[in-house]
Amino acid sequence: MSIDQTIAALPGKSDADREKIRANAERLMVSGNAGQKANAQTMLAALDDLIEYEHQQLVAKLGGMTVAQRIAEAFEKVPPTETEAKVIQALMDHPDSTSTQLSQALGWGAQTWHMHFGNMCATREIYLWPAPKSELRKDAKTMTMILADLDTDGNTWRMKPEAAKVFIAMGLG
Repeated sequence: MSIDQTIAALPGKSDADREKIRANAERLMVSGNAGQKANAQTMLAALDDLIEYEHQQLVAKLGGMTVAQRIAEAFEKVPPTETEAKVIQALMDHPDSTSTQLSQALGWGAQTWHMHFGNMCATREIYLWPAPKSELRKDAKTMTMILADLDTDGNTWRMKPEAAKVFIAMGLG
């Protein structure tokens, strides 16, 4: 397949396939001959251009959605894993609980719930909205606060109302 055909096929490729193509192009940039290096550079530019184009398309699409629609879109595009469903369910079943209490409800120790919930939000941040900056850690974000509200008086968590509605519609909570 020629480089032009490969570039034309990029939009239909999975993320995994694109990663393989990028890795191959990066390898050829280092170890290929002059022609391979030129093609690799063209491929890397095409991949970067496609990522930018798709990002702009996503921003335009999401910009017209309500908060609930964005949450639904995020979990449709990236369905919850079994663990993510459990952390959602724990917060839905135990609102106004601390991270430690939510972890204990799942049979976990420390603040494991918080880590998993935050990772779940981070995975879908592009579909949702940016996480607020952490008040405790400089240069960090509080990913959990994308979909949950923190009551700082008791250090307890509650699902944001829009998120709760979406999760109930998904059969969680």
